[in-house]
Amino acid sequence: MKELKIFVYKCLTAAIIFFVLFQLTIGISMNQIEKKINLLTSEENIFKVKNKIRKELETAIKKDSYFNDEDALLIKKFLNKIKSELE
Repeated sequence: MKELKIFVYKCLTAAIIFFVLFQLTIGISMNQIEKKINLLTSEENIFKVKNKIRKELETAIKKDSYFNDEDALLIKKFLNKIKSELE
């Protein structure tokens, strides 16, 4: 009977230690990820992101050119190569 009590105490102690270690390692990480997801999916934040994208698009439209001549040539060659491979 005494051996059974010791076994139960050891199992309970091990379970408590496992739970505490889990909460200190994985539990904290999961809470941080959950907070970030909640922050990203909040309506206010979605509205802010949409407005930021709109402003960036408006700024991009107002630019005369998006690329310098060297970059434009490089992109043109790359797109032509892709186009020829798809034909």
